[in-house]
Amino acid sequence: MGAKPGDLIPTRVADQIRTTVADDFRHRNPDTKRAVFTEIPEGVQPVINKTVPDTATLATVPPLLLNSLPRLPMNAGTLTVGAILVAVGVVAASLIGALLGGLAGMRYHRRVDRAGLAR
Repeated sequence: MGAKPGDLIPTRVADQIRTTVADDFRHRNPDTKRAVFTEIPEGVQPVINKTVPDTATLATVPPLLLNSLPRLPMNAGTLTVGAILVAVGVVAASLIGALLGGLAGMRYHRRVDRAGLAR
């Protein structure tokens, strides 16, 4: 029922990430290696869908290591289609909100007008 290796990250990509991180770690001096492990918060057990306490320090990833990891496959076409879909969604939501707001306002003012004429 749970996720199996390769479900989230393809095995080939996981192997590439593992190799890149191991290679990066191999080239670090002993002080830097120790610093990587001392920055991991003690006593904080990672749990899915739970927030990390504000007092816990967050582990960071060195930028050069991030730069050497594989990139997500994105192209301009994918981003453009996504941007268009978001824009259409925003316009549609705005129109629906304006229509519902107009109907509610019209109903309110008709009630106010009727109450004022009844006096």
